Amino acid sequence: MSDTKERKKKAEKATGKKAIPVRIQLDILRENGILIDLTITGSGMFTKTASFDEIGFLQDSAKDARYGWIKPGAKYLIPEEPVKKIKSVVIRMRQVFEAHSRKVTGFSPYNWMPYTSHPAFVGKWKELRDEFYQIKADIIASRDEYADIIAREYEKIALSAWKAMSAQDGGKVVIAGENMDMEDFVSYMVEKAISAVPSVEAIEEKLHADYITALVYSEYDQAKESAEVEKIRRQQDNESEKAELENRLLLEELRAKTIQNNAEKQERDARIEAMREAELEHARAQIKETVSPFVEVYKNALCECVERAADLLETVRKGGAVRGKVAEKGRGLLEFYNMMLIPELTDERMVDKLTQLQNLLGKTGTKDESRDMSQVAGKLQEIVELQDVIAEEIEDGGGKFAAVEV
Repeated sequence: MSDTKERKKKAEKATGKKAIPVRIQLDILRENGILIDLTITGSGMFTKTASFDEIGFLQDSAKDARYGWIKPGAKYLIPEEPVKKIKSVVIRMRQVFEAHSRKVTGFSPYNWMPYTSHPAFVGKWKELRDEFYQIKADIIASRDEYADIIAREYEKIALSAWKAMSAQDGGKVVIAGENMDMEDFVSYMVEKAISAVPSVEAIEEKLHADYITALVYSEYDQAKESAEVEKIRRQQDNESEKAELENRLLLEELRAKTIQNNAEKQERDARIEAMREAELEHARAQIKETVSPFVEVYKNALCECVERAADLLETVRKGGAVRGKVAEKGRGLLEFYNMMLIPELTDERMVDKLTQLQNLLGKTGTKDESRDMSQVAGKLQEIVELQDVIAEEIEDGGGKFAAVEV
């Protein structure tokens, strides 16, 4: 006799009741609720770890004993008040979620929410979601004002930091190998702070709060899931016909005890059906707002690749030459682009330009002076500009993704 059967017999003998198989328990839970999880993104985008320069640390333990033992704390990229508001509503969202659902082994990473708690959860969630998106709208509307505030505040912060650092290093401050006077340092710090303030586009794209369910999202998925469940049941149930019959009788008996009369059953079924219809509409709405997975993957890879190219272009223009490390990073752009995408998603124009850049940079070991800086810079500029062309094609539904349903 297997260990599972032995444990089952012992449990039945000890309790005097038939043991309900785990799969039947899970099946009953699924029939009486939904599987749900939160998806909250971007709420941490308004804070960042402060740099040593911003708090007046010299990155030299011989001159500043704090370096190496004390790490900088968090800094705000916009004023503190809206950051606290967004964090507060996120905390309350998680509390409402935890209060109306339960973790169940076998359903991870989802929580199980019974149909009885679903209406209350949805009501409270809508209130919190409205509050969340109102705060988001306020932040977007005030973004430029926040940037001005940050500029004024970081001018004061920079002055304090410069005084602290210059006092420890003989009246000078060296940043990235450059000796800065007070005016240069303040300008550097203020520009750095302003550039860190999230853009309107970044806030729009990244700051979101919603919940997702493990409900099937289409008639096809529903049919597929039902068939898969039935298949698993048949595969897992290798017991005799008698054991199968016992399980069915046990399930019916449990349902009969749970639902005492037809009126209660009809009300229960109506509530469960209403919950599922509501969540199916919720899931459909999410799908409508979601871009094609192909487009999402492609745009992310393209954006990161172009950002790297833009950084290299700035370095080349500032340095006036294409040095070894820059050339190495430039040669790696093609490999990175191909690595991040399956072959079907690569854009031939981008591959061509990255290949041309690789050829201009030469093989590893090529001397710096043998590279034509203007040609390399021009090619990097073409790569950066190509992103706008491709993005416009995607937006218009043309180009490589013309046949993709978004």
